[in-house]
Amino acid sequence: MSLPQKYYLEHMFKNTGYRANWLPDHPLRIGDIGKLEDGLFTLYTTLEQQQIGYSLREGNSELDVDYSSKNSVNIETSVSTGDALNLSLSTPVNGRVIINFTESNGIVFQMTGAKKKVIENLAEVENTVLNKYRSGEWPKEWVVISEVVVTDHATIIISTSSNNKIELGCNAQLGIAQGKLADPKLNLTLISEKGSSTKIFGANNLTPFYQVKGIYKPFLRKPQFRKRADITDELETSEVTDLGFDLREL
Repeated sequence: MSLPQKYYLEHMFKNTGYRANWLPDHPLRIGDIGKLEDGLFTLYTTLEQQQIGYSLREGNSELDVDYSSKNSVNIETSVSTGDALNLSLSTPVNGRVIINFTESNGIVFQMTGAKKKVIENLAEVENTVLNKYRSGEWPKEWVVISEVVVTDHATIIISTSSNNKIELGCNAQLGIAQGKLADPKLNLTLISEKGSSTKIFGANNLTPFYQVKGIYKPFLRKPQFRKRADITDELETSEVTDLGFDLREL
């Protein structure tokens, strides 16, 4: 796995509690069953194909998320309208966005229209999966996607060099808030860059985040359906917990 991907996966889980989907347009949905390979989810089958019933719940609100690496990213915006007189709300605006990364690695992540989707009958799914595991019908390595975050639009910039400076141009209209880098109407374009980075501008219909649950079989104890990264026996005895991220996957 290349450095940008590895850094992105580790950093976003540490700071959001979610597994990052790479690339974020990789098709994932609730009920997918697969394996975690090199920190990435590989699809094998689905709950439907395994004849395991589940129900879906979706959030009612659409959220805008603006995240930047703490103390390592500085974003400046400016506009130039040409004729400062006789402006109207439809007057084209030439914009500039300058992003300075002051450390060796940094992330700018913005998304709009984000919604969460979860399995709402997780207890029933858990019981069925555990029964299949005990009867030898469920491989221990399989995990289930139990939660996803979908978004209308997103812009993601992953810098992998120190003192990286990125200058972006945009075509906007007056009234569009400056700094809303996920808005595709900005039509972001790269003008110059000092350093190296991976960039995704204004992409739509993405699934940037997800969670998985899988079988955990502690020594001399009954198997549990829980996050793969929880390997300490001192954790709560509930068989269902939020999923985590195990750096050993990378």
